[in-house]
Amino acid sequence: MLAAGTCQGKFVATVSGGKGLPITLQGSSTTVFTTAGGYGLHLKASYWKLTGFTVQKAQKGIILDGGLPERSDRNCIIKNTLGPNISAEGIDVKEGTRGGQLIGDSCDRPSLSQAGIQVHQKIESGVAYGNNNTFRKNIMSLGGTPGHGFEIQASTCGNTVCSDNKTLSGYTLGMSNLGPVSCATLQVVPTCPAVLNR
Repeated sequence: MLAAGTCQGKFVATVSGGKGLPITLQGSSTTVFTTAGGYGLHLKASYWKLTGFTVQKAQKGIILDGGLPERSDRNCIIKNTLGPNISAEGIDVKEGTRGGQLIGDSCDRPSLSQAGIQVHQKIESGVAYGNNNTFRKNIMSLGGTPGHGFEIQASTCGNTVCSDNKTLSGYTLGMSNLGPVSCATLQVVPTCPAVLNR
Protein backbone atom coordinates (compact mmCIF):
# COMPACT_ATOMS: atom_id res chain seq x y z
CA MET A 1 0.00 0.00 0.00
CA LEU A 2 1.39 3.38 -1.03
CA ALA A 3 1.41 6.05 1.65
CA ALA A 4 -0.77 9.12 1.37
CA GLY A 5 0.87 12.14 -0.21
CA THR A 6 2.41 13.27 -3.48
CA CYS A 7 5.08 11.24 -5.29
CA GLN A 8 6.96 13.35 -7.83
CA GLY A 9 9.35 11.93 -10.39
CA LYS A 10 9.59 9.38 -13.20
CA PHE A 11 7.87 6.06 -12.42
CA VAL A 12 8.56 3.02 -14.63
CA ALA A 13 7.66 -0.61 -13.79
CA THR A 14 9.64 -3.25 -15.74
CA VAL A 15 9.37 -6.44 -13.63
CA SER A 16 6.40 -8.72 -14.38
CA GLY A 17 4.21 -10.66 -11.98
CA GLY A 18 2.90 -14.10 -12.92
CA LYS A 19 -0.35 -15.83 -13.77
CA GLY A 20 -2.35 -15.89 -10.53
CA LEU A 21 0.37 -13.83 -8.81
CA PRO A 22 0.03 -10.24 -10.02
CA ILE A 23 2.12 -7.44 -8.58
CA THR A 24 -0.21 -4.95 -6.87
CA LEU A 25 0.45 -1.22 -6.63
CA GLN A 26 -2.30 0.16 -4.40
CA GLY A 27 -2.67 3.77 -3.37
CA SER A 28 -4.68 5.41 -0.63
CA SER A 29 -7.40 7.89 -1.50
CA THR A 30 -4.82 10.69 -1.33
CA THR A 31 -1.84 9.08 -3.12
CA VAL A 32 -0.90 11.28 -6.10
CA PHE A 33 1.74 10.71 -8.80
CA THR A 34 3.03 13.82 -10.57
CA THR A 35 5.81 14.40 -13.05
CA ALA A 36 7.30 17.41 -14.80
CA GLY A 37 6.09 16.25 -18.23
CA GLY A 38 6.33 12.70 -19.52
CA TYR A 39 4.27 9.79 -18.21
CA GLY A 40 2.66 9.61 -14.77
CA LEU A 41 3.24 5.84 -14.58
CA HIS A 42 4.85 3.79 -17.36
CA LEU A 43 4.04 0.08 -17.07
CA LYS A 44 6.41 -2.00 -19.23
CA ALA A 45 5.51 -5.38 -17.71
CA SER A 46 2.70 -7.93 -17.41
CA TYR A 47 0.42 -9.17 -14.61
CA TRP A 48 0.13 -5.96 -12.60
CA LYS A 49 -2.85 -4.54 -10.72
CA LEU A 50 -2.80 -0.73 -10.38
CA THR A 51 -5.50 0.60 -8.08
CA GLY A 52 -6.63 3.50 -5.95
CA PHE A 53 -4.33 6.41 -6.81
CA THR A 54 -4.41 9.68 -8.76
CA VAL A 55 -2.12 10.85 -11.59
CA GLN A 56 -1.85 14.60 -12.18
CA LYS A 57 0.40 17.07 -14.00
CA ALA A 58 1.71 14.67 -16.65
CA GLN A 59 1.83 14.47 -20.43
CA LYS A 60 -0.02 11.13 -20.24
CA GLY A 61 -1.49 9.41 -17.18
CA ILE A 62 -0.88 5.64 -17.26
CA ILE A 63 0.90 4.01 -20.21
CA LEU A 64 0.70 0.26 -20.84
CA ASP A 65 3.61 -0.33 -23.19
CA GLY A 66 5.16 -3.73 -23.62
CA GLY A 67 6.66 -2.92 -26.97
CA LEU A 68 7.77 -5.90 -29.01
CA PRO A 69 8.93 -8.53 -28.29
CA GLU A 70 8.30 -7.60 -24.63
CA ARG A 71 4.77 -7.93 -23.28
CA SER A 72 2.51 -5.74 -21.20
CA ASP A 73 -0.33 -8.23 -20.93
CA ARG A 74 -3.17 -9.04 -18.52
CA ASN A 75 -2.78 -5.92 -16.42
CA CYS A 76 -5.66 -4.49 -14.36
CA ILE A 77 -6.10 -0.74 -14.03
CA ILE A 78 -8.82 -0.28 -11.39
CA LYS A 79 -10.39 2.76 -9.65
CA ASN A 80 -7.72 5.35 -10.47
CA THR A 81 -8.22 9.06 -11.17
CA LEU A 82 -6.42 10.55 -14.16
CA GLY A 83 -6.19 14.31 -13.96
CA PRO A 84 -6.55 17.14 -13.82
CA ASN A 85 -3.64 18.64 -15.78
CA ILE A 86 -2.80 15.73 -18.06
CA SER A 87 -2.21 17.08 -21.56
CA ALA A 88 -2.83 13.89 -23.59
CA GLU A 89 -4.54 10.53 -23.01
CA GLY A 90 -5.49 9.61 -19.46
CA ILE A 91 -4.61 5.98 -20.23
CA ASP A 92 -2.71 4.94 -23.35
CA VAL A 93 -2.72 1.22 -24.20
CA LYS A 94 0.25 0.78 -26.53
CA GLU A 95 1.17 -1.93 -29.01
CA GLY A 96 2.10 -5.21 -27.39
CA THR A 97 -0.66 -4.97 -24.76
CA ARG A 98 -3.23 -7.77 -24.64
CA GLY A 99 -5.87 -9.10 -22.27
CA GLY A 100 -6.00 -6.13 -19.90
CA GLN A 101 -8.96 -4.76 -17.95
CA LEU A 102 -9.57 -1.08 -17.19
CA ILE A 103 -12.35 -0.83 -14.62
CA GLY A 104 -13.78 2.07 -12.64
CA ASP A 105 -11.18 4.65 -13.67
CA SER A 106 -12.01 8.34 -13.96
CA CYS A 107 -10.51 10.72 -16.53
CA ASP A 108 -11.12 14.30 -15.41
CA ARG A 109 -8.91 16.88 -17.06
CA PRO A 110 -8.67 19.42 -19.83
CA SER A 111 -7.06 17.56 -22.72
CA LEU A 112 -5.28 18.32 -25.98
CA SER A 113 -5.80 14.77 -27.21
CA GLN A 114 -8.75 13.22 -28.99
CA ALA A 115 -9.39 10.45 -26.44
CA GLY A 116 -9.51 9.84 -22.71
CA ILE A 117 -8.35 6.24 -23.25
CA GLN A 118 -6.63 5.18 -26.47
CA VAL A 119 -5.72 1.68 -27.76
CA HIS A 120 -3.00 1.14 -30.38
CA GLN A 121 -2.28 -1.92 -32.49
CA LYS A 122 0.74 -3.32 -34.28
CA ILE A 123 1.04 -6.20 -36.73
CA GLU A 124 4.40 -7.96 -36.85
CA SER A 125 5.11 -11.14 -38.84
CA GLY A 126 1.38 -11.60 -39.37
CA VAL A 127 0.56 -11.43 -35.62
CA ALA A 128 -1.64 -8.61 -34.28
CA TYR A 129 -0.91 -7.07 -30.88
CA GLY A 130 -3.09 -4.65 -28.92
CA ASN A 131 -6.15 -6.91 -28.70
CA ASN A 132 -8.64 -8.39 -26.21
CA ASN A 133 -8.65 -5.53 -23.70
CA THR A 134 -11.85 -4.75 -21.75
CA PHE A 135 -13.10 -1.35 -20.54
CA ARG A 136 -15.82 -1.28 -17.83
CA LYS A 137 -17.37 1.26 -15.46
CA ASN A 138 -14.99 4.08 -16.41
CA ILE A 139 -16.07 7.74 -16.24
CA MET A 140 -14.98 10.34 -18.80
CA SER A 141 -15.44 14.03 -18.06
CA LEU A 142 -13.10 16.00 -20.29
CA GLY A 143 -14.91 19.21 -21.16
CA GLY A 144 -14.90 19.82 -24.90
CA THR A 145 -12.39 17.30 -26.24
CA PRO A 146 -13.03 16.84 -29.99
CA GLY A 147 -13.17 13.05 -30.22
CA HIS A 148 -14.24 9.89 -28.37
CA GLY A 149 -13.95 8.86 -24.73
CA PHE A 150 -12.38 5.60 -25.97
CA GLU A 151 -10.44 5.64 -29.24
CA ILE A 152 -9.76 2.06 -30.39
CA GLN A 153 -7.69 1.67 -33.57
CA ALA A 154 -9.89 0.12 -36.25
CA SER A 155 -7.44 -2.68 -37.00
CA THR A 156 -7.52 -4.09 -33.45
CA CYS A 157 -9.80 -6.99 -32.60
CA GLY A 158 -11.43 -8.33 -29.46
CA ASN A 159 -11.33 -5.01 -27.57
CA THR A 160 -14.60 -4.43 -25.69
CA VAL A 161 -16.01 -1.08 -24.57
CA CYS A 162 -18.90 -1.95 -22.25
CA SER A 163 -22.10 0.07 -22.08
CA ASP A 164 -21.59 0.65 -18.33
CA ASN A 165 -18.90 3.26 -19.10
CA LYS A 166 -20.09 6.87 -18.72
CA THR A 167 -19.34 10.10 -20.52
CA LEU A 168 -20.29 12.98 -18.25
CA SER A 169 -19.23 15.77 -20.59
CA GLY A 170 -17.12 16.89 -23.42
CA TYR A 171 -16.80 14.33 -26.23
CA THR A 172 -18.23 15.61 -29.48
CA LEU A 173 -18.12 12.16 -31.13
CA GLY A 174 -19.54 10.13 -28.21
CA MET A 175 -18.31 7.38 -25.91
CA SER A 176 -16.34 5.27 -28.38
CA ASN A 177 -15.61 4.71 -32.04
CA LEU A 178 -16.66 1.09 -31.30
CA GLY A 179 -20.30 0.51 -30.43
CA PRO A 180 -20.52 -0.06 -26.65
CA VAL A 181 -21.86 -3.53 -25.78
CA SER A 182 -23.58 -5.05 -22.75
CA CYS A 183 -21.02 -6.93 -20.67
CA ALA A 184 -23.35 -8.57 -18.15
CA THR A 185 -21.95 -12.04 -18.93
CA LEU A 186 -18.32 -11.01 -19.38
CA GLN A 187 -15.81 -13.46 -17.93
CA VAL A 188 -13.37 -12.23 -15.28
CA VAL A 189 -9.73 -12.78 -16.22
CA PRO A 190 -7.61 -14.47 -13.51
CA THR A 191 -5.58 -11.31 -12.78
CA CYS A 192 -8.69 -9.32 -11.77
CA PRO A 193 -10.71 -11.58 -9.48
CA ALA A 194 -14.06 -10.31 -8.20
CA VAL A 195 -13.78 -6.77 -9.57
CA LEU A 196 -16.57 -6.87 -12.12
CA ASN A 197 -19.38 -7.44 -9.65
CA ARG A 198 -18.88 -4.39 -7.45
